[in-house]
Amino acid sequence: NNSTKAPAELTSETSTSDHCEEDENSANALTKGFLWPDAAVYLLLELYREKETDFTSGMKRNHIIWSEIASKMIKGSNGKYNVTGQQCSVKLSGLKRTYKNIANKKKSDNCRNSWAFYSIIDSIFGKKAYVIRPVIASSEGPAEPTPSTSTEPITNSPSSSSK
Repeated sequence: NNSTKAPAELTSETSTSDHCEEDENSANALTKGFLWPDAAVYLLLELYREKETDFTSGMKRNHIIWSEIASKMIKGSNGKYNVTGQQCSVKLSGLKRTYKNIANKKKSDNCRNSWAFYSIIDSIFGKKAYVIRPVIASSEGPAEPTPSTSTEPITNSPSSSSK
């Protein structure tokens, strides 16, 4: 009978909580055994901030940058945070997802706003286009056009006064 589900399937569907940290926790499961203490997360965020321009410039492949971050995590912790570049990438993805969820739910108070990493992640990602909520059009319609300050006609050709 296809209508009944095994108990494991039922618990996996119903055990997820409504807390905003849910995405971060699911990312923790993907980091394959490394439990991220707060100090490790702060170090990851600091190293990401240092390398952020490398990610956006396109001069290096992302996996190389993540490997560099992982090496610095290991060195910066004297081997205590033995992580791979992929683990760092997955962790940051989970942190970003959690941040976006909190940012989107912040006004409705459906989410705890006391997440330890919110302010530092907001300082990194707060102005990014993929995080900012879209602007909703006004019900009043478009604004009236304003007159141009220039009285010169717009032409596509350069000025004929230069020789």
